[in-house]
Amino acid sequence: TRMAELKREVLETGVPRHAEISFHLEGEERFFELFLEPRREATDALVGITGAGVEITARKRNEQEREGLLQRERAAKAQAEQSAVRITRLQQVTSNLSEALTPDQVARVMVEHVGNAVGAKSVSVVRLLEDGETLELYDSHGFGEGALEAWRRFPLNARVPLADAIQRREPIFFQDVESFIRHYPQRAQNARELGYGAVVALPLTVEAHTLGGIGLVYAE
Repeated sequence: TRMAELKREVLETGVPRHAEISFHLEGEERFFELFLEPRREATDALVGITGAGVEITARKRNEQEREGLLQRERAAKAQAEQSAVRITRLQQVTSNLSEALTPDQVARVMVEHVGNAVGAKSVSVVRLLEDGETLELYDSHGFGEGALEAWRRFPLNARVPLADAIQRREPIFFQDVESFIRHYPQRAQNARELGYGAVVALPLTVEAHTLGGIGLVYAE
């Protein structure tokens, strides 16, 4: 035990020890401040140990509570700072969108700034073609060279989140790669190779008309 170790150190070294130890008593962890000193005879021979202990459980509980409060405060501050950064980035996106005059310019703003604003590592924007059955990759950012070559055009009924979100006209969210794979097992190898984390697919609609969608992939 820790107590036995401290006693042995004092006996072996002849040096006093001051330490905090804990015991489980009646199902509760209790803390003590311990003072141990070597006991010597008149000849200075070491013959034993004298010691005293003071229970400091209440103090330790208070310290733990204060540390917990500090950690929560730091976490809240970090979250607030992240939110402020994201708000600033989204304001920049809004400003850039207000200056965009063509669909190409709007798509470029979205892939260049939306992902950065929300912390996504890659972004893709697709549009629904006039046949109502085909999606075309409009623009993308953050994917490796050739990663989307097979997805320049793909059917609306393809089993991928972006196509499903557009068909359902509702957002689709996956918090991690495992939940993504459970819904799209055929995409498992690709998702793991590309280091998927969270995945988000959003339909883009204007006055009940679906124009396409935007896909966001987060790092693991």
